[in-house]
Amino acid sequence: MDRAMWITWYNLPGNNDGFLGWMHDTWMPKMLANPGVLWAAHYQVEKQPIPPRVIHTQDESIGNGNDYILIFGGESAHAFARDSASYVKGTTDRLTAQQTAQDKQ
Repeated sequence: MDRAMWITWYNLPGNNDGFLGWMHDTWMPKMLANPGVLWAAHYQVEKQPIPPRVIHTQDESIGNGNDYILIFGGESAHAFARDSASYVKGTTDRLTAQQTAQDKQ
């Protein structure tokens, strides 16, 4: 049973074919291999006129991604958080530690 979700809204500049291939073939399977991560979904948002009742922030320090939505479901929030072993060892969390140079790019 999933009790937590990690949701990311984002935009991509220009040609994104390579990114989407990496997302579906590399990143999502890698995330799903982690303990407690149960499922993943990735959507391209269908653009619709924005109703006047919806107000967007003008604060430029806040991201405004709305072209894609990436969702992971987990058994609990602990599936996505820094685990206790990384705190004890003073290391980074396991999700960051398993990233390759390509993942970070």
